[in-house]
Amino acid sequence: ALTPGRLYRHFSWGAHADFFILDLRQYRDSNHANDSPAHPKTLLGREQYHWLMASLKNSTATWKFIVSSVPIAIPTGHPTESSRDGWASLSSGVDQQTQTGFEYELTNLLSALQQMQANVIFLSADVHFASVFSYQPVVNSDFTFYEFIAGPINAGIFPRKDLDHTFNPTRHFFLGPEDGKKISSWQEAKRWMNFATVHIKRDGTLSIQYHNALGEKVYSKAGISPVY
Repeated sequence: ALTPGRLYRHFSWGAHADFFILDLRQYRDSNHANDSPAHPKTLLGREQYHWLMASLKNSTATWKFIVSSVPIAIPTGHPTESSRDGWASLSSGVDQQTQTGFEYELTNLLSALQQMQANVIFLSADVHFASVFSYQPVVNSDFTFYEFIAGPINAGIFPRKDLDHTFNPTRHFFLGPEDGKKISSWQEAKRWMNFATVHIKRDGTLSIQYHNALGEKVYSKAGISPVY
């Protein structure tokens, strides 16, 4: 039987795509707590973490899509100097002894994914602008993955350029005004509101397209091939 109140789940879409939808709100440690090697914080909680590891290992799909309600490299949380509600700490790396993100747990997750030789895509949100990143968390390794961040489709626009470099991100796309506070009308906001669609060909090659609320294509990337 499912754990009462459980929201995290998995579903498959054909032979090429497995989706692992995470619950990163219900089981998390305090946003204000420090994340350290001796006392790593958790967004997932023990039960969900072990479920995710087992589900990923059992997956035979070409692509593993990890649906995360918080981004990897964009620091979020308030107040920013003492509280993070996403993976990133905005520090120089996980060797820092005091940080308030959840990077040690993510480091363990990415290490496991590397050992599994998994083709991974993170689907993220929460920052109210669109962006695409690729990551190479281990230098000189062929383990790389993408993160696609989309939204909002009908909400405030809060662009920001801050970036945590712990997992070696490369930004490929950014959609947002220089100052979201200057967006004063619904018609103007449509230019920045967005959604994305992911397409996988029969050979496993992946592509993504972003459109704004005006129906305009604002970004596309095709030919993303599985590494493993």
